Amino acid sequence: MGLVMGEKLSSVDLLAGAGLGRRLPKADNRRADGTIIREDGMRIVFELTATASASFDNKVRRWAELIAARPLETSGLTVVFIAAPTRTVPPTQLPTRGT
Repeated sequence: MGLVMGEKLSSVDLLAGAGLGRRLPKADNRRADGTIIREDGMRIVFELTATASASFDNKVRRWAELIAARPLETSGLTVVFIAAPTRTVPPTQLPTRGT
């Protein structure tokens, strides 16, 4: 792995606009939760979500539109969505080893 960047350096403009020497069709102040940059230059954006809600569907749609406009072959950009639901069982009720 070459580099991991946090949200501050994972803006849509840096990933698909000015960062590629291009302009975005319209201003977009979105940021990914983070980006992994491989040694070969491929950029893997990751988005964390706790729930699959309507806002999550909208987030997926907007990233899909961006990927369609800036395909992997010309941008080196791909997006991974990570579902990380919150724990609903109190830690005291979780099974432990041996039980």
